[in-house]
Amino acid sequence: MKFATPRCPTCQQLAAGTLESISGRADLNVEEDGSADYSGHTEVFWDEQKTVMDDDGRVTLACPDGHEWQSSLEGGAS
Repeated sequence: MKFATPRCPTCQQLAAGTLESISGRADLNVEEDGSADYSGHTEVFWDEQKTVMDDDGRVTLACPDGHEWQSSLEGGAS
C-alpha cells in the first residue's frame, strides 16, 4: 500500500500505524449477589479487527507522538 499523506501534518513524522477498531470481552468476577469486579483480563477478538476509515474511504494514520490524520491510499489497498 502507498499513502497519499504519509507524514503527520502536525509534526512531520512518518506514520507509525493505522488506527484500528477491535472488539473484546472484559472478563468479570461475579458474585452470587450480583456484585462484580473486572478481573483485569480482556479477551480480544482479533478476527473482528478493522481499519478506521472516514466517510470518504480514507484511513486514519497515527504518528509516534499520537497525532492522527486521514490519508487516501494511492492505487487502492493491497
